[in-house]
Amino acid sequence: IFRDQLTHPYFAGHGYASIRVDMRGNGDSEGLMDDEYSEQELQDACDVIAWAASQPWCNGNVGMMGISWGGFNCLQTAAKQPPALKAVISLCST
Repeated sequence: IFRDQLTHPYFAGHGYASIRVDMRGNGDSEGLMDDEYSEQELQDACDVIAWAASQPWCNGNVGMMGISWGGFNCLQTAAKQPPALKAVISLCST
């Protein structure tokens, strides 16, 4: 995606690893999406955060960024308080 071509190199240039995740059943992700903002979607986000935090290239602190649906997903995930989630950038979300 075009915006990733700007964002990810910027983060990397400032010492941050950056990954793009497609939610279950969307983009290149496997599985089926039951509904927007489901408990499964939020659990998937928490699982990705825990996975990223456990990687050798990560210091255990993870941030999320999303636009619109992804931005609202960030806010809902933050409300779950996954231990490694330390920052959220939510753009154009409700």
